[in-house]
Amino acid sequence: MSVIAFGLAGLLRSAIAALGILITVPIIVGTGILQWPQVLRLLPDQAALSLLGAPGYDVTALPPAAAALVLATWAGLCLAAYALALIRRDT
Repeated sequence: MSVIAFGLAGLLRSAIAALGILITVPIIVGTGILQWPQVLRLLPDQAALSLLGAPGYDVTALPPAAAALVLATWAGLCLAAYALALIRRDT
């Protein structure tokens, strides 16, 4: 989760925006506003809970290996986007 936050902070040029996103997503999921369990299980907060063995909901549970892969994918995508933004900003 910290690598995802780092990538978002670099991409958005604001640590507050990245933290806001990572705090708002679980609140929206927890209140039940979004009703897409197949998509929700791929969000970083739900994958992290599944990795720890304490999924938030039964419908969003992932096996630990799949949860680790989802988190690694999120981290890789956020860092790649940050690297692209950093390269484009400096040229």
